Amino acid sequence: MKNLNRIEIKEFTNKYFPQYKGDIRKVSYIIYKDRIEYLINDGVLFKIML
Repeated sequence: MKNLNRIEIKEFTNKYFPQYKGDIRKVSYIIYKDRIEYLINDGVLFKIML
């Protein structure tokens, strides 16, 4: 599992969750077979299929 840095979190938020700017403080991710799974603020799981 890897963590996004401040700049990557800002880009991620602007791309996928612009309505939550400033609320997303921590994003971890793991690449698993055919998808990327993001864990947002240690509570919300967001999946992207590749």
